Amino acid sequence: MPNQHKEKDTPESSIIVGGIFVLLFGSLWIFQWGWFWIFPLFFAGVIPMVNGIRKFLKRKLTKKRRMLERKAFTQKQILKLAKIKSGILTPAIAALETDLSIEEAEEVLQTMAKNGIIEMSVEEDGRIKYRFPDFLPEP
Repeated sequence: MPNQHKEKDTPESSIIVGGIFVLLFGSLWIFQWGWFWIFPLFFAGVIPMVNGIRKFLKRKLTKKRRMLERKAFTQKQILKLAKIKSGILTPAIAALETDLSIEEAEEVLQTMAKNGIIEMSVEEDGRIKYRFPDFLPEP
């Protein structure tokens, strides 16, 4: 049975093919002064190219939106865990109790500390702890 590899129509291919047709039919229209070439220029070139650009931008925005949603979800996981743990977390505890790796948990905690949301402290034994003032027990 022959390998039937069907290439998916991508935004990039629509932009390229549309651009080629715009150049081809645009050149024919300009150099032959035939108004007939405007119709294929528009329908075979401009429309697919604009549609490809629209799809490309939509895909890029969707990707960015998913990344922001993931970041918000991760920070919410960390905050819920900090509340449960009485306001003190380490990257290892955060990784153990969430779906994050130790590196990801440490990166999120460092970002939160850099933004002033939490405080970072180094213990005498060298461990780094992150304190969440909103969740610390009242004295």
